[in-house]
Amino acid sequence: MLNAQLTENLAQLSAQVGAKLRKKRLTICTVESLTAGLVANALALTPGASKYLVGSIVAYQERVKRDLLKVEPTLLLSFGAVHPEVAWQMAKGAVERLDTDCCIATTGFAGGLTGGTSGAVASSNERPAGKFAKSLSGAEKPDPSDGLVYICIITPQRKLVQEFKFCTDGPKARTEVMQLTCQSALKLLMENL
Repeated sequence: MLNAQLTENLAQLSAQVGAKLRKKRLTICTVESLTAGLVANALALTPGASKYLVGSIVAYQERVKRDLLKVEPTLLLSFGAVHPEVAWQMAKGAVERLDTDCCIATTGFAGGLTGGTSGAVASSNERPAGKFAKSLSGAEKPDPSDGLVYICIITPQRKLVQEFKFCTDGPKARTEVMQLTCQSALKLLMENL
C-alpha cells in the first residue's frame, strides 16, 4: 500500500511526465518485474493518460521475460533476471510488442530483510550472489543484493540502464524498495525526455 506522501509525489511526477509526453506527442509503455505494475499505475494517475500510456507488461517470472519479451535465455541462465542487459532486453521487447516511442523497464531484488537507513540510495557496481549467508551464530543474514535495481529508459533520443541500490529496513522494506524504484523510474524518464 502506498503511503499518502509517496502517492502525492507520484501524482506530481506523473503529471509532469504526462505533460512532456503529450507536448512531444510520444507514447509510452512499461515492462515491470520488481514493481509489478506500480509504474504503469503511477503514470495512469494523471487524467488523460490514455493519450500516451499504451499499456504495461508485468514480467515477474523469467519465462515471461524469455517467451514474451524475447530476453535471451542464455543471459537469464548466466546472470538471472536482475542484470542491466536483462532490463534493456525487457524494454526493447516491450517497445516492439506494444509499439511505443518510450518505455520504462524495472527489474531488481526487493528483498525485505535489508539493513541500512530507510530510503537511502547509493549507486553500486557490485552484483552479490547467493540468497542468504550464515552469520557466525548460524542465523540467516539479509542478502546483500536486496535493494539492487536496474531501471531501463527508452526514449527517441536515449536508451539507458541505470543501477540503483536502495537500502531499507523493517517490515515495509520490500514495499519501500518498490516505491523508491517507481519514483526513481519516473524521475529518470523525466530527465531524459
